[in-house]
Amino acid sequence: MKTFSHLKLVLLSLIAACSFTLVSQAYAQNITADQIEQWLKSAPKIASWFNQNHKLLDTTGEIDFTNSAPSEVAAQASAALKQVKLYNQFQNKVQSQGFASVEEFFIVQSEIIQGYMQVAMQSYSISPEIQQELKDSLAELDASEFLTQAQKDQMKEQMLSMFQQLQPQQAKQTNNQKLISQYADKIQQTLDNFPSEE
Repeated sequence: MKTFSHLKLVLLSLIAACSFTLVSQAYAQNITADQIEQWLKSAPKIASWFNQNHKLLDTTGEIDFTNSAPSEVAAQASAALKQVKLYNQFQNKVQSQGFASVEEFFIVQSEIIQGYMQVAMQSYSISPEIQQELKDSLAELDASEFLTQAQKDQMKEQMLSMFQQLQPQQAKQTNNQKLISQYADKIQQTLDNFPSEE
């Protein structure tokens, strides 16, 4: 039998999945296959540049690539590069890879990362295993002796509401998600080459 803590964990997972999906979609702009291909082609060289300069870049603070609007990411990244006097060097690097500017590179990269995470989150959040887990949790919730009927009803309503908000997302994938899902494996391999935050 699952514990009340397990029920809360399922509910929190649904909240996180729903929140990330809604926030990311609010920022999404259309991205093209050419932009994804260009990013995939240039990313190894750019990742190498980041690896060479990571000690300096680590002093500038963190940038939230997954939850900030792409234009905010571009502004923060540009400011960080200027702070450590690497902006011009990085501008030359991205321009040699076909991007018009540092800002364009970070906007495209953010769109790809956020779109990739949406695709990954959706496939995880509405998998048959998660659906079964939710059904099991609802049954356990009904059987719980530690909650009042009002608490049970409230938790059930919250879980079902969040689950229903996630369901239509699969049927109505954005253009970015459809396109990014075609490149998901290549994107994952490319992201693995970038320095990870400690």
